[in-house]
Amino acid sequence: MLAAHLLALALWGHAVPAWADGLSPGAAAPAGLTATVAVGPLSLKESDLQASEKPDHVFLMADLFPYRDAIRAAGGKASPELLARGLVAQWLVPRYPRARRFKVTLVEFPERDEYDAPRWDKIKVLGKFEARMDGKKMKLTKLKE
Repeated sequence: MLAAHLLALALWGHAVPAWADGLSPGAAAPAGLTATVAVGPLSLKESDLQASEKPDHVFLMADLFPYRDAIRAAGGKASPELLARGLVAQWLVPRYPRARRFKVTLVEFPERDEYDAPRWDKIKVLGKFEARMDGKKMKLTKLKE
């Protein structure tokens, strides 16, 4: 308790750094505030992206079911390869700047349960990719499913 008061006194009148989106990592966004990521012709909600750090890479699973019609309408501009490349470059690398290896799985959850949670037994994998960073260059490889 005393430490918290001392910290508050030390920070009083000083600028406290804020996260770029105004939220701390892992904090839920306030109602009505949804962060998006522009990837090619799509604007993906961050709530449809799930990233996790592993010992040797960063893993990303992206649920593209809500964007199914937009992907079809975009044609080749929204291919799985281009989406994976864009997600790594525009979403993962800024969040994990020291990581050099990323694995991306693009999926669709076409069915939800009564609590609106995805049905994992009905998952459709659209593509699996591995990206390796060498400086600012990215090498993207399609993995077998």
